[in-house]
Amino acid sequence: EKKRLEEELAKTKHELKKALTDGVMTDSKQKELQKLVSEKDRLSTDLEKIRTDMDAMKKTLKGKEDELKKRDQELSKSKEELRITVQEREELKKERDELEREGLRCKMEIKN
Repeated sequence: EKKRLEEELAKTKHELKKALTDGVMTDSKQKELQKLVSEKDRLSTDLEKIRTDMDAMKKTLKGKEDELKKRDQELSKSKEELRITVQEREELKKERDELEREGLRCKMEIKN
């Protein structure tokens, strides 16, 4: 859309320049010139609106990228915490199993 508007603006400027260099301004040429000037103004306004919209979209995109980066960091932190918790759990299981074995060994010794 932006490229199309820029092309139309360039075309309008070219036609305006051509009209001015062609010499005498007849009524039809003057009307055409007014039409071209109006079209140029409209295209300039449209182009400025597109630039404003693009800037707003860039800011929104930057905000979304920052939010995504923050969430990725939180996810990495959570994964590390989970890894540590699972490791501690495994260590506790081993300790429990050792205590159960020791308890059974003590029972066996008491029976003997």
